[in-house]
Amino acid sequence: MSDEVLGLQILAAVVPSVAIIVYLLQLRAMRLATESQNVLTLFKFIQKEHIRQARHAVITEIDEKKEWTDVEKKQISLVCSSYDIAGIVLRLGYVKPKAFLENYGPSIVKCYPKCKPYIEHCRQQFDSRYAQRYWDDFTWLYKMVTTRKTSLSMEDRLRNVYKALTERHPDSL
Repeated sequence: MSDEVLGLQILAAVVPSVAIIVYLLQLRAMRLATESQNVLTLFKFIQKEHIRQARHAVITEIDEKKEWTDVEKKQISLVCSSYDIAGIVLRLGYVKPKAFLENYGPSIVKCYPKCKPYIEHCRQQFDSRYAQRYWDDFTWLYKMVTTRKTSLSMEDRLRNVYKALTERHPDSL
C-alpha cells in the first residue's frame, strides 16, 4: 500500500471524527443558550413590578389568617400563581432549580406560610379530584427550599414531565 493511499485512509477516518466533535460542541452551546434564555425569562417574569409588590405585601402586611380583604386576595393569588408557574418550569426541567431557589428561597419561605391558609381555602372550592393540584407547584417549591433539595436527577425530571402531562392533560395521551 502506498503512502498516499494510507494518508487518504487516515484522513477519511479523521474528518468524520472532527465533524462529530464540532457538532457536539455546537449542540452543547445551543443547550447552554437555551438554558440561559429560560433562566432569564423566568427571572424577568418573577421580577415584574406588580409581582414584586405583591410579594412585598404578602411578606410585610399579611398575617396567617382565615379572612382576607379583596386586595389581599389578589396579592396572595398573584404570589401563589407566580410561584406556581415558576415551580412548573423548574419541575419540568426547563430551568435548573438550584439558581432559582438560591435567589428566591428566602422569599418562598416567607410567603408560603402566609399563603397556605388561602391556598387551602381556594382548594375547598374545587372538586376533590383537582383540589390538591391547585397551586401545588408553589407547595413543591416550598418543600424543595425547606428540604434543601435543589437539583433533580434526569430520572426525576422525566418522571415529573410524565406526571405533569398525565395529570393535567389525561385525554391527550
